[in-house]
Amino acid sequence: MQWRRRSICHHSRVAGQLTVLTTAIASGILLVFINLLSCKPAYLSEFVTIEVDTAYVYDPDSTYYIANTSYVTSLFTSSVTENWGVFPVPGKIVISCSGQDSLRLFVKAGVRRNGLSGDQIPYFAYEPVDTKIVCGTYKFKWTPVFKYVDTTKIRMLFRESFELTQRMHPMAGTTGYRQQEEVRSGNWAFIFKGTKAQLVRTDTFSVEDASTTETFLEFDYKSDANFLIQAYLYGSNFPYRDIMVVYATQKWKKLYVDLSPLIAERPEKMHISFIFTDDSSGLRTLYLDNIKILTRR
Repeated sequence: MQWRRRSICHHSRVAGQLTVLTTAIASGILLVFINLLSCKPAYLSEFVTIEVDTAYVYDPDSTYYIANTSYVTSLFTSSVTENWGVFPVPGKIVISCSGQDSLRLFVKAGVRRNGLSGDQIPYFAYEPVDTKIVCGTYKFKWTPVFKYVDTTKIRMLFRESFELTQRMHPMAGTTGYRQQEEVRSGNWAFIFKGTKAQLVRTDTFSVEDASTTETFLEFDYKSDANFLIQAYLYGSNFPYRDIMVVYATQKWKKLYVDLSPLIAERPEKMHISFIFTDDSSGLRTLYLDNIKILTRR
């Protein structure tokens, strides 16, 4: 009996040791599992690629968004602490999450100043997009949507009222009228037809008390001949200024014309003219829509 007691005691000690060992192993496994849960997966630190095929701009004179037609040509991107650079549209935005689960992405709409592809600027009149990026996604497609800055921050002249009030004054040999058959957005667009080199001159834009920092002329157009944008500065020794030549296009395009250098000269007021250049075909038709003068308040 004494031997049996020793045997039972011996086996009890072994069982106790096994219990302790099992508990230790289970605790170790649990600790490893907890550590795995608390650690961020390696893929969260990888680069994320965002494909952008187009961008949209909300038309304040309509109830819908306008697909990109030379509107937004680049995206100025940054996070809270880092500037990632300028990316073309269409194109890809490549960013690093730096081990984060997610981050905030700030995007400003880049446009071509005076139609120059090499002069991309963040357009002050469009509100930047603030969005959240989940870092667990390697690659995805995104279509940013931009809206105009609140009018308490910018001054916006004309818009759809341009077509309604028929502010354009065609010269001899031309006709000009508002119509609904061919518009970029909204209800109306203006069309000019003529047979002379000078299609139209206008006193539409009387820009006074504008900011000296940023003032832009923005409009949509289609034309079958090149045309010149010219400014007349009241009170200046040399009032006529050629701003730029715009090339013919069969598709609607938007142009952002920087008037800031002219405004900085502080003329009493400014008038803008659209003048056609010579065209051997004899066909001169110009559509204008959504004309705006925008200045920062």
